[in-house]
Amino acid sequence: MKQTTIHQYGLAILLTVAGVACGAMQTAKGQTKSEPKATQPRSNQGGRDPFRKYEPPRLIVKKSGSRIAVPSIQERIEQYKAQKLSAMNARVPAPKPTTAFLLSEVQVVGISRTPRGYAAIVEAKPIKLSYVIYPGGAFL
Repeated sequence: MKQTTIHQYGLAILLTVAGVACGAMQTAKGQTKSEPKATQPRSNQGGRDPFRKYEPPRLIVKKSGSRIAVPSIQERIEQYKAQKLSAMNARVPAPKPTTAFLLSEVQVVGISRTPRGYAAIVEAKPIKLSYVIYPGGAFL
């Protein structure tokens, strides 16, 4: 009886070792190099040659004989009012009123220091109104 169980266990161990060995051989076969794949030559159509010094693209200057006229102050004020109304309807911050003026139409009256930083007090010449502007304020 003991010999039968020993033979059964021995046979089971032998089959297990044989199964593991066959699995390892299949894995090893899968790791061997197969036929080399045909590689396509790389094309450099999408970018520049990495071995050449960078050259910025050349700017093409368009020459036009006519100059674009600046709208009158009344037209610019109407455009500003329309922008402000659309901003209020969209619930976004309204543009600054100084965006309706040209830089040549604004005169600096004074400069002051505020808790937000330095501010300039400017007067819009066409409509005789004063505004306080901060660094980075936009003009037309």
